[in-house]
Amino acid sequence: MEKLLSLLKGFSPLKPLIAVGSFLYRLLDRVLNFVGARMKYLAPLGRVLLFFAKLLRLNKILAWDDLVLIAKPYWVGDEKVRAYSLLGASLFCMVANAKAAYYFGYQLKVINDVVNKSSNEREFFLAVAWLAGIGAIWAIVGGGYGYFRSLLGLDWRVWQSRMYIGQYGKNEAYLRLKIENPDQRMAQDPDIFANTTVWLFMILVETGVNLYTFVPVLLQGSWILSAACVACALGSYIAVLGMGKELPKLTSRQLDAEASLRTHLQDGPRYAASIALQRSERVFLGQGFLRLGVVRTVLARVMRVNLFIGFYNFFSGKVVENAALVGIGWLIMHGRATIGDIAQVSQAFTNVYNGLTVFTSQIGAFSNLKAEIERLGPFARALDDIGENRMPAGQWIEYHETEGKALEFRDVTIFSSYLDAKPVVHAMTCSFDVDTLITGRDGHGKSDLARAIGLGVAAGAGEIFRPQRDKIMFLPQNLYLPVCSLRVFLLDMQEATKDDDERMINALDLVGLHDLPEQSKDENSGGFDTSQDWRGKLTTQQQQQLCLARAILFKPEVLVVDQATDGMEAAIEEDVFKILKALNVRLITFSNNARLAKYHQRVIELKEDGSYSESAAPDYKGPAWKPRLVRKVNDRR
Repeated sequence: MEKLLSLLKGFSPLKPLIAVGSFLYRLLDRVLNFVGARMKYLAPLGRVLLFFAKLLRLNKILAWDDLVLIAKPYWVGDEKVRAYSLLGASLFCMVANAKAAYYFGYQLKVINDVVNKSSNEREFFLAVAWLAGIGAIWAIVGGGYGYFRSLLGLDWRVWQSRMYIGQYGKNEAYLRLKIENPDQRMAQDPDIFANTTVWLFMILVETGVNLYTFVPVLLQGSWILSAACVACALGSYIAVLGMGKELPKLTSRQLDAEASLRTHLQDGPRYAASIALQRSERVFLGQGFLRLGVVRTVLARVMRVNLFIGFYNFFSGKVVENAALVGIGWLIMHGRATIGDIAQVSQAFTNVYNGLTVFTSQIGAFSNLKAEIERLGPFARALDDIGENRMPAGQWIEYHETEGKALEFRDVTIFSSYLDAKPVVHAMTCSFDVDTLITGRDGHGKSDLARAIGLGVAAGAGEIFRPQRDKIMFLPQNLYLPVCSLRVFLLDMQEATKDDDERMINALDLVGLHDLPEQSKDENSGGFDTSQDWRGKLTTQQQQQLCLARAILFKPEVLVVDQATDGMEAAIEEDVFKILKALNVRLITFSNNARLAKYHQRVIELKEDGSYSESAAPDYKGPAWKPRLVRKVNDRR
């Protein structure tokens, strides 16, 4: 029964159609190969038929499973009523637009017939009035169609970006996700995907409506023109799809190349001072120009493909546009049509041709959609896996939640990455029941050990028992300080209370930033509610003090200090640790400063081979290692 339910859950109505299409394609491929080997002159025709047979293989055109995965959440989510309302309004306006176009063409026929059959001014002006009324309705529903369609695309894009951003921030997905350019996939790609999908869906539905409306008109006008329309459409498929077969791959390469360029350029403002001080401008600019060259190369190929497609579409458009007029003229010469049929039949011919060639006229949009599905599909699957706490293949540490300040390692081995099984900490069994200083040479696993304690996701083996995630606070060396107000930054994890201002003043005063609220206020808001760029406003030391105030307000059970005070002066660092000791928390400090041992009860020193040693803090005399540079200088002496 469970197996049947799993099969039903994974069933998609498209799967049988895809399977049938693939079977027919393979069957036709074998038949044509058999015929082509014996009748060489049929080989070109066989290749044309085989090309069209590929259209039956729907899974080769678009990744339908990924398309459903990306699109479905919006249409079943919390805004589905609004989504379907906008879709309904768009479809209504689109159908009304097609009908208005039909009646507008019909009314032109009536005017031409009135002009040719009589000189009755009353009938003429009545027909013109009807034409003006239909034109006004056409303008209203046409504008409404464009508005509701664009609004649907905008709502879908915003909803999807919000969903991805929310998933990205849960279960440490931003740390566990191994996909390039997640920023682009959360911001730009949903915009292109949503608007392209809405556009193509509307185009396809509009095409169906137009074909339903105008095919009878064209058939009634002339079967010869109908056959000519189908022949022109067939020629368009052969030409455009043949020239544009590279377009989907080139579009995907273009998105990747532009994302790589943008990621590199973001390093400019992020590391501006370092680039200037290191005199690394040539390296930075050289790498930027290199990536820009890749973008240019790909775009040039895209432009060449679009150039040939544009040439053909322009030429065929002009030919097809006048083909109906030529055909109707021939029919009028032979008495098979009237002057009044010119407007209506030519309009029907153009609409039917545009409907039959919708896949070629929108080849660029289909290429964009295919590229976006290939980018968003793996991203959406990865976020779903992390959301359900499914881990990638590999070895992972097992975590258990405990009460209070209890933190314990049982035979814990930590890898630097789940892709690299090299242990940086090996077989550690330790109970962090007292304040502990963890030291060791850079590269011996301090950062990996800190992340294993705080994040709850680490590659390796063994068991870690620790308090709940929201009971552990970190003071990292590299701080995250967004542009926001003091209130938002200091109290973001707490419910608002009436004494918040007093609590914040006390915490800031305790860390030596008592005048910060006064310096931050402006004429529109108080010091606690004015957004500031704290990275630009505060020194590195003041930033650490601000984060310390945040930790004081949070009142965690366990506080992990990951080299956060290494750049401070000794006197200021001493004041910081006196404050930390007064918080009555379990203190775990990662640092190479031996003088910090006096603020802890135990010292753990990490070794180069992944092992470690323990000692009581009063017995710790300093590290057993020296910096490599100092050792090298002493050896030379």
